[in-house]
Amino acid sequence: MFMNRYSVAMSLLLAVGTGGCGAAGDISSGSVADKPASTDTSVDPVATGFVGSGNDPATDAIDERPFTDPETGTTYLMNSNRRVLTGGRGETASSVSSGPGAESVRKVAQALNASGTDTDWSGKVNIQIVECVSPPSTGSISLGCSVSSEYVLIGGGAQDVYTGWGAMLWESRPQDINDSGTGTTWMASSKDHVNASSHTLTTWAVGLKVKKTNGAWMSHAALKAFVHYTFRSSSQSSRPSKTCIVPDGSLVIGGGARSNYTGWGQLLTDSYPQNQTTWYAAAKDHVKPDSATLNVYCIGITPTIAGVGTLVVGPPLSSSDFTNSGVGTAANNITGSPNKSVVGCYGGRASYNGWGRMLFRMAPGDGDIRSFTVASKDHINADSGWTEAWATELRMQ
Repeated sequence: MFMNRYSVAMSLLLAVGTGGCGAAGDISSGSVADKPASTDTSVDPVATGFVGSGNDPATDAIDERPFTDPETGTTYLMNSNRRVLTGGRGETASSVSSGPGAESVRKVAQALNASGTDTDWSGKVNIQIVECVSPPSTGSISLGCSVSSEYVLIGGGAQDVYTGWGAMLWESRPQDINDSGTGTTWMASSKDHVNASSHTLTTWAVGLKVKKTNGAWMSHAALKAFVHYTFRSSSQSSRPSKTCIVPDGSLVIGGGARSNYTGWGQLLTDSYPQNQTTWYAAAKDHVKPDSATLNVYCIGITPTIAGVGTLVVGPPLSSSDFTNSGVGTAANNITGSPNKSVVGCYGGRASYNGWGRMLFRMAPGDGDIRSFTVASKDHINADSGWTEAWATELRMQ
């Protein structure tokens, strides 16, 4: 049985938030045809993430009630063990039990708290990074995580912390579809595969706010008008892939993917910014045949904002590393001085040569808020391949 430094002790205990969320069981999802998403907004499939208006940071409370997506039937834990790690209201980071499996998540929380780095060189571009952690479970876990209501969601990431055979990601994406939501929540899902494995899921959400030339912060509603959420669906395949292109005049600042599997399951192999306007994603079945569609999501931002100025959305950052088998990791850093930027979204890619390698981490890096790390693994059958870490970044011009 394969063990690695990301595995977690079977006795890992995590404090559960007051919302009464329990562990998710095996959850499968329905297929979506190969066509652009519907523009019908008669049923809004997006939860606000807040109890209250979702627009007043002084009175809104984070919603921890489970949410069932009417489009897919997937039930998500919402904001379990939620902590604001940087930016906004400065709640303390979550406490994760000691042990080799939880070490990387614990280091991320400590680094984010210790650095307090959440602005670009100008001090006018501010990000908030929020962490949510599920209780341990076998099967599939789905977890949503919301930024505070004064921020607009621009990205996120996820990491599965497992023991034994392991578990991998099948979803990491914004909750909003076709600009129909509130722009606050990142959704992620992971599962063991064929062989049961105890695991926990950590979801990160990245929110943005910007300062106007008069020194006041732009409101959530005003900024959201410049942020665009889009998704596209692939045709059904054992190895589906698809691109999502942001609207004209926008630059890609975030994106993600979700497998719409119905059988044994498919797992993510790719979810990253292909260029400055396109997010690419791919998934595959593994060992057990399963055909499914894949949703690919992209978040675009209009760089010139009246009353604020022009944002520079840098070309996507990446790094790669090769491994012959087991776990592969790759890491890189957000641009520093003099053009200091802030992170937008985490992405990753796992190439393979045989049975396959799948992603289980696209997240902030260990020990440094300004780094990002991606990890992939083979599963049951050994395979070699490259692991690529990707991220978007932005700053004021």
